[in-house]
Amino acid sequence: MAFRFKIYSRHYECLSTDIKLIDGVENGSTCTEIDTGDEFVFSGTSWVPKIVNTKLNGSLANVVTLQSNAVATGNGTAYTPESPMTLTFEISGTSTSRTIVFELAGPKGVYVAHPAIKVGDATYTAVTNTTLGNDTTPASYEVDIPANYSFRARVSAIAGGDVDIAGWAVAQ
Repeated sequence: MAFRFKIYSRHYECLSTDIKLIDGVENGSTCTEIDTGDEFVFSGTSWVPKIVNTKLNGSLANVVTLQSNAVATGNGTAYTPESPMTLTFEISGTSTSRTIVFELAGPKGVYVAHPAIKVGDATYTAVTNTTLGNDTTPASYEVDIPANYSFRARVSAIAGGDVDIAGWAVAQ
Protein backbone atom coordinates (compact mmCIF):
# COMPACT_ATOMS: atom_id res chain seq x y z
CA MET A 1 0.00 0.00 0.00
CA ALA A 2 1.15 3.58 -0.50
CA PHE A 3 0.75 6.63 1.68
CA ARG A 4 -2.84 7.65 0.81
CA PHE A 5 -4.67 10.94 1.36
CA LYS A 6 -8.38 10.79 2.18
CA ILE A 7 -9.83 13.77 0.32
CA TYR A 8 -11.43 16.64 2.28
CA SER A 9 -10.41 15.23 5.66
CA ARG A 10 -6.69 16.08 6.10
CA HIS A 11 -6.40 12.42 7.14
CA TYR A 12 -3.91 9.96 5.70
CA GLU A 13 -3.66 6.18 5.85
CA CYS A 14 -0.65 3.96 5.36
CA LEU A 15 1.03 0.75 6.49
CA SER A 16 3.51 0.92 9.35
CA THR A 17 6.26 0.06 6.83
CA ASP A 18 5.39 2.98 4.50
CA ILE A 19 7.35 6.22 4.61
CA LYS A 20 5.14 9.02 5.91
CA LEU A 21 5.46 11.98 3.56
CA ILE A 22 5.86 15.51 4.92
CA ASP A 23 5.94 17.70 1.78
CA GLY A 24 2.65 19.56 1.32
CA VAL A 25 1.09 18.10 4.50
CA GLU A 26 -0.86 20.62 6.59
CA ASN A 27 -0.03 21.11 10.26
CA GLY A 28 -2.54 19.15 12.38
CA SER A 29 -3.22 16.50 9.73
CA THR A 30 -3.63 12.97 11.02
CA CYS A 31 -2.45 9.58 9.82
CA THR A 32 -3.53 6.06 10.76
CA GLU A 33 -1.35 3.01 10.19
CA ILE A 34 -4.05 0.58 9.07
CA ASP A 35 -2.07 -2.54 10.00
CA THR A 36 -1.27 -1.44 13.59
CA GLY A 37 -4.02 1.08 14.36
CA ASP A 38 -1.38 3.58 15.56
CA GLU A 39 -2.32 7.20 14.98
CA PHE A 40 -0.06 10.17 14.28
CA VAL A 41 -0.47 13.95 14.09
CA PHE A 42 1.63 16.13 11.79
CA SER A 43 3.43 18.83 13.82
CA GLY A 44 4.34 20.95 10.83
CA THR A 45 7.75 19.30 10.51
CA SER A 46 7.23 15.65 11.47
CA TRP A 47 4.67 12.97 12.36
CA VAL A 48 4.31 12.46 16.13
CA PRO A 49 2.38 9.67 17.88
CA LYS A 50 -1.13 10.62 18.94
CA ILE A 51 -2.17 9.66 22.45
CA VAL A 52 -5.52 7.91 22.23
CA ASN A 53 -7.91 6.24 24.64
CA THR A 54 -6.58 8.22 27.59
CA LYS A 55 -8.89 9.00 30.46
CA LEU A 56 -7.93 11.81 32.82
CA ASN A 57 -9.51 12.23 36.22
CA GLY A 58 -9.05 15.60 37.85
CA SER A 59 -6.50 18.00 36.48
CA LEU A 60 -3.29 17.24 34.68
CA ALA A 61 -0.25 16.68 36.85
CA ASN A 62 1.79 19.77 37.69
CA VAL A 63 5.59 19.59 37.76
CA VAL A 64 6.83 20.86 41.12
CA THR A 65 10.44 21.73 42.02
CA LEU A 66 11.01 22.33 45.73
CA GLN A 67 14.84 22.38 45.75
CA SER A 68 17.21 22.60 42.78
CA ASN A 69 20.92 21.92 43.25
CA ALA A 70 20.77 23.22 46.83
CA VAL A 71 24.26 23.26 48.41
CA ALA A 72 23.35 25.18 51.57
CA THR A 73 20.53 25.18 54.08
CA GLY A 74 17.43 26.99 52.89
CA ASN A 75 13.68 27.03 52.41
CA GLY A 76 13.67 26.28 48.68
CA THR A 77 10.55 26.99 46.64
CA ALA A 78 7.14 26.56 48.28
CA TYR A 79 4.29 24.95 46.34
CA THR A 80 0.87 26.60 46.81
CA PRO A 81 -1.97 24.89 44.88
CA GLU A 82 -5.30 26.59 44.21
CA SER A 83 -7.18 23.32 44.83
CA PRO A 84 -6.39 20.32 47.05
CA MET A 85 -3.46 18.36 45.59
CA THR A 86 -1.45 15.24 46.30
CA LEU A 87 2.26 15.86 45.77
CA THR A 88 4.61 12.94 45.14
CA PHE A 89 8.23 14.05 45.15
CA GLU A 90 11.72 12.55 45.03
CA ILE A 91 14.81 13.56 46.99
CA SER A 92 18.11 13.04 45.18
CA GLY A 93 21.48 14.70 44.79
CA THR A 94 25.19 14.28 45.40
CA SER A 95 25.30 15.29 49.09
CA THR A 96 26.88 12.82 51.49
CA SER A 97 24.40 13.80 54.20
CA ARG A 98 21.27 15.92 54.40
CA THR A 99 18.25 16.61 56.58
CA ILE A 100 15.03 17.65 54.87
CA VAL A 101 12.13 19.03 56.92
CA PHE A 102 8.58 18.86 55.49
CA GLU A 103 6.53 21.97 56.35
CA LEU A 104 3.08 23.41 55.63
CA ALA A 105 1.85 27.00 56.03
CA GLY A 106 -1.76 28.08 56.18
CA PRO A 107 -3.28 31.45 55.31
CA LYS A 108 -1.18 33.28 57.95
CA GLY A 109 2.05 32.00 56.36
CA VAL A 110 3.47 30.32 59.46
CA TYR A 111 5.28 27.08 58.54
CA VAL A 112 4.91 24.07 60.84
CA ALA A 113 6.10 20.47 60.53
CA HIS A 114 3.84 18.46 58.20
CA PRO A 115 3.83 14.65 57.81
CA ALA A 116 4.68 12.90 54.55
CA ILE A 117 4.51 9.18 53.72
CA LYS A 118 7.53 7.43 52.21
CA VAL A 119 6.46 5.85 48.92
CA GLY A 120 6.80 2.07 49.17
CA ASP A 121 6.65 2.02 52.99
CA ALA A 122 4.23 -0.79 53.76
CA THR A 123 3.62 0.59 57.27
CA TYR A 124 2.53 4.03 55.96
CA THR A 125 4.51 5.72 58.73
CA ALA A 126 4.25 9.49 58.53
CA VAL A 127 7.46 11.47 59.02
CA THR A 128 8.08 15.21 59.22
CA ASN A 129 11.75 15.02 58.19
CA THR A 130 14.23 12.67 56.54
CA THR A 131 17.93 12.10 55.99
CA LEU A 132 17.29 9.74 53.05
CA GLY A 133 17.71 10.35 49.32
CA ASN A 134 20.70 10.72 46.99
CA ASP A 135 21.59 10.02 43.34
CA THR A 136 22.36 6.36 44.13
CA THR A 137 19.24 5.73 46.23
CA PRO A 138 16.58 8.42 45.70
CA ALA A 139 13.80 8.59 48.30
CA SER A 140 10.19 9.38 47.34
CA TYR A 141 7.47 10.81 49.56
CA GLU A 142 3.80 11.73 49.21
CA VAL A 143 1.90 14.52 50.93
CA ASP A 144 -1.62 15.97 50.70
CA ILE A 145 -1.80 19.76 50.44
CA PRO A 146 -5.03 21.69 51.10
CA ALA A 147 -6.08 24.44 48.69
CA ASN A 148 -4.17 27.71 49.14
CA TYR A 149 -1.78 26.22 51.72
CA SER A 150 1.97 26.24 51.03
CA PHE A 151 4.19 23.17 51.27
CA ARG A 152 7.98 23.24 51.28
CA ALA A 153 10.83 20.78 51.81
CA ARG A 154 13.37 22.82 53.79
CA VAL A 155 17.03 21.79 53.78
CA SER A 156 18.00 22.13 57.45
CA ALA A 157 21.43 20.45 57.08
CA ILE A 158 23.62 19.46 54.14
CA ALA A 159 27.20 18.34 53.56
CA GLY A 160 29.34 17.16 50.67
CA GLY A 161 27.25 18.03 47.61
CA ASP A 162 23.79 19.14 46.51
CA VAL A 163 20.13 18.19 46.95
CA ASP A 164 17.32 18.13 44.38
CA ILE A 165 13.66 17.73 45.36
CA ALA A 166 11.07 17.58 42.59
CA GLY A 167 7.91 15.72 41.68
CA TRP A 168 4.33 15.84 40.41
CA ALA A 169 1.16 17.21 41.96
CA VAL A 170 -2.26 15.85 40.98
CA ALA A 171 -5.75 16.90 42.00
CA GLN A 172 -7.33 14.96 44.85
